[in-house]
Amino acid sequence: MTDVTIAGVRSWIKERLAPTLPVLKDVHVSVIGPCAYCPAVLAPDPAWKAPQRLRFGFEAAHALPNLPKTHKCSRMHGHSFSVEVGAEDLIRLESALSKVYRELDHTCLNEIPGLQNATSEQISKWIWARLAPDFPDLEAVIVAETCTARCVYRGL
Repeated sequence: MTDVTIAGVRSWIKERLAPTLPVLKDVHVSVIGPCAYCPAVLAPDPAWKAPQRLRFGFEAAHALPNLPKTHKCSRMHGHSFSVEVGAEDLIRLESALSKVYRELDHTCLNEIPGLQNATSEQISKWIWARLAPDFPDLEAVIVAETCTARCVYRGL
């Protein structure tokens, strides 16, 4: 597929898939969500000692090369990642996270130095390392790659 616009994706589906899956002949393709950096402010959560934080999402592909070749996550796949970062100064943090978003969004994470084995734990530590020099009040970086797989990193 070379045309990744909405029209291009729809055309590709109609040409490649609809002939064998007739239910796709009238497929509708759309984008859900902003596909942009849109951080949300989250209140502190005392239940798990989470500070006030900003949450944003990004889309990326990765493979986990340290897993056995038979494991499904050893192959290239993608996620809609969710990131939460807690610090005292959310206004400055919002600007810094915009840069992190641009570095990660719509990339192959394994190609980014330091993320060759891009687990949630490694991504959390990578984000922490980017932010910690400018945010001594950094409290937590939380990365979720699915609704059941996330890492809470507190810089320890």
